[in-house]
Amino acid sequence: MSLRITDVRFTPTATDAGDGLVGFLSMLVNDGLVVDGVTLRRSAEGELYLSYPARTDRNGTRHPYVRPREESLRVAIERQVLDQLDLARKCR
Repeated sequence: MSLRITDVRFTPTATDAGDGLVGFLSMLVNDGLVVDGVTLRRSAEGELYLSYPARTDRNGTRHPYVRPREESLRVAIERQVLDQLDLARKCR
């Protein structure tokens, strides 16, 4: 089964908080799964990347709600999302 990301919706942040947050994303995966709460961030080197929603427990450990299982899948998702946002040239 191939991965297909569609219906990417982007909401930019109103101000630069200095933490690299560029905006918030929602996307449809393979025409059946809506993933909300993904953030678009800019690294210190200026590269764009996706950050996935997670909760943090009392000990400070992050527990992702959803995330790519492999690095190659992370790259494929980022490329498709940034292509749709016309930002692929800035992807790491």
